[in-house]
Amino acid sequence: MFYYSAYNLKISSQIELPLLPSAVGGDVDILVLPREPRAGPPPGMRKAFHLTPRLATLDYAVLGTLRVQEGRRVTVILHPDACASALPYYLATEVMAVLLYQRGLLVLEACAVAIDGGAVVFLASPGGSKSDLIATLRQAGYPLLAEEIAVIDTRRELPVLIPSSSLLTLDCERSRHEERSPDAGLPQSSTGVKDFVNGHAAMPLPLRVVYHFRTGIDNTINYIPPQAGLAAVTYCSYPPCLLQPGGIDHLHQCGRLVGRVPVCELIWHQNSDDLPKLVEVVAGHMAALRR
Repeated sequence: MFYYSAYNLKISSQIELPLLPSAVGGDVDILVLPREPRAGPPPGMRKAFHLTPRLATLDYAVLGTLRVQEGRRVTVILHPDACASALPYYLATEVMAVLLYQRGLLVLEACAVAIDGGAVVFLASPGGSKSDLIATLRQAGYPLLAEEIAVIDTRRELPVLIPSSSLLTLDCERSRHEERSPDAGLPQSSTGVKDFVNGHAAMPLPLRVVYHFRTGIDNTINYIPPQAGLAAVTYCSYPPCLLQPGGIDHLHQCGRLVGRVPVCELIWHQNSDDLPKLVEVVAGHMAALRR
């Protein structure tokens, strides 16, 4: 048995998870059952999901079936031809997102950095080159807190972000899996894997602002009306981003986030030379929010 930590949880696993730091397990168990020819989605489908707050089934053609139960147990059933080397990536991203959703946390398909002791979240947006912005923010000295999923606890008066603990190895592992398994559909990234994190990795940070990052005609930040902000947050959250219903509690979580934290539209002209200027725009906007 192997023991790890992630998102303030202790994990015991029957397989090695090189994406996660070692710890003493106890909160979550990852079990591996014998390979099964029928594991995975129906023939002709790349993936198929069914999620509820208590039981989730994630079927992948490249792997098999991963089940998540009540935020405490993950069961892995690989099909005979599956490449197990890709499994740690899926466990650290989509499976972990579903598990945290079942534990009552709001999970966003997003990345985050620390600015002046607070967390800043950037929602995923197709064509937004979010990873390039994050790379530039890191070069400017802002620590990376979340790369694939941003985990928010909305139960506090001010929502807090629970930082990831797998950032140092995620990019390296992903690049190896992309070389070995080009059909796995792993996302691209240019955020790098060095430095991090000036002591922020283990402690939740107050969430200061959520940016919906997209391309446009200018480098600017605009406030989003609450209804549009709720739509953006909900669309980029789990389980809706897996095309699964989240339920009334999930919608209430999104509403609490939008009601307590500014949600803004961050528009980039999509010129790499403008990225340092866009970082200055973000820093200036953050400074204005603190006044």
